[in-house]
Amino acid sequence: MNGEMEKTEKGSARVDAIKEQAAQLAGKAKEGFARLNERTQVYQEGAREFLDSVGLYIKENPQRSAIIAVLAGLGLGLLIGRATKRGRD
Repeated sequence: MNGEMEKTEKGSARVDAIKEQAAQLAGKAKEGFARLNERTQVYQEGAREFLDSVGLYIKENPQRSAIIAVLAGLGLGLLIGRATKRGRD
């Protein structure tokens, strides 16, 4: 009977140790998530400012913006066409 009590106590201690490790890992995960969230907020603000400035530029220069869009589309099309052509050769 004494041996069974020792096994139970060891098992209980092991479970407690696992619970403690799990709690520590959960705390580290929460800290990492908080840091990631802070970083993404900074990038989101920068992206919003960039998109706002692009929208303002398009409103102020609609013809120039259309020409830029067409040229960018042609350039991208040429790059994709060359890349797919190389893949077939």
